[in-house]
Amino acid sequence: MATGLLAGSIRAVARAAIPGFLKQGLGANAIIRQLIPMGLTYRRVAMLADIRQFSGLAKLEGAVRRLDPTKLFPQYTMVESDYRSARRYLVRARMVIEDAESLEQTERWVSFYTNKRMSKDQWTEAFVAGYAHARYAEGESIISVSIASVEHKKGWGY
Repeated sequence: MATGLLAGSIRAVARAAIPGFLKQGLGANAIIRQLIPMGLTYRRVAMLADIRQFSGLAKLEGAVRRLDPTKLFPQYTMVESDYRSARRYLVRARMVIEDAESLEQTERWVSFYTNKRMSKDQWTEAFVAGYAHARYAEGESIISVSIASVEHKKGWGY
C-alpha cells in the first residue's frame, strides 16, 4: 500500500470516482471492487468512510436543490464530516462560467470553507464576491452558482 504523498493522491483520485459509482447504484463493496483494478485502494476503513460521506451527500442533493434559497440552510441537509480545515462548513457548488472570447460555457465544481451558516443565496453571493476578487482567470464571467451540498465539521456547533 502507498504511503505519504502518493497515498494522498490515490485517495484524491478515488474520491473523485466515488460519486460516479454511486450514481450507477453501486454499493460500498462493489465500489471498492471497481477501484482495486484501477490501483485506487487505501485503508478499507477510510474507503468506507469516504463512500458513506459521498453517499450521504448524494442522498441529500435533491433536498438541497429544493430548499428555499433565501432561508437559513437547515441542519438536516448537511452531512457530518471530519475534513482537515478549521472551519464549520464546507460548501460545494456547481458553477457555470462563460469565456468572454469564445462565449463557450463550462461547468466546474467549486468549494469553499466558511464559519458562517447562511442561506444558499447568501453563500452564493459570498462565493461570487470572493471568486471575482481572487481573479482566477481573466476573461471569465460567472453565469450561475448552484449550491449542491454542505458538510458540517464533526463536533463543531452550528
